[in-house]
Amino acid sequence: MPTRREQEHHEQMRPRWEHAAVVGQHFGFGPATGLYRSHHWGKRYRYLYLFEGGLALLDPKGRTTDHVAWAEIVSADWTWMSHDSGGSSTTGHRLETATRTIKLNNTYGNADDLYWPVGGMLRALSATIDGILPVYPSLNEALTTAIVQPLAARALLRLDAGETLMFGKTRVDRYGITYGKKIVAWHAVESWETDSGRLKLRPRLATLDLSVIPGGWVLVHILAARCPGPATT
Repeated sequence: MPTRREQEHHEQMRPRWEHAAVVGQHFGFGPATGLYRSHHWGKRYRYLYLFEGGLALLDPKGRTTDHVAWAEIVSADWTWMSHDSGGSSTTGHRLETATRTIKLNNTYGNADDLYWPVGGMLRALSATIDGILPVYPSLNEALTTAIVQPLAARALLRLDAGETLMFGKTRVDRYGITYGKKIVAWHAVESWETDSGRLKLRPRLATLDLSVIPGGWVLVHILAARCPGPATT
């Protein structure tokens, strides 16, 4: 059952949801499915509205600065930052249409989450807290559902039809993945994991650097469908 503070927060967010409904109707995106916000200055926020049919970005005054329909997006990927110690970490998301790029950084948190941005740290510290705090979809989870899974589903249909897909220099076909000089058949992959920007195919088949593979976010979901064995992400 929500606490009093959680109920108060949801009431405070009601006008935002009402505003999102107006924006969604204006652009023909349908009902809002999620609200996300990023600190701008003090208690002011930039907002990101997600809808059944697209997204809209808003400045701290509530003015729409950009919008795009899901149907326009032809590619989706993470953005990366390399570390001197090796490996990479994600800094956000990059959405590509036929004519432009939309970048969303990792500072957006679910606006319905009263405990953002510290809730994730509290959950990691205590299993008890993890079981008490409400859980809301992250931006990565919401974009995966809205964009990446449909893109991967269409890619899988193309593979089944005998097409070859190119993710930069990485070749994917109905038989497997070719990465550099490595050729890995789907049936040979017993398990896989992502770790610090690396996609590791087990047992010791290949390690792919996702930070340099365009569309690597979609590629991971293709792999998940082709090799549904144990996976760690």
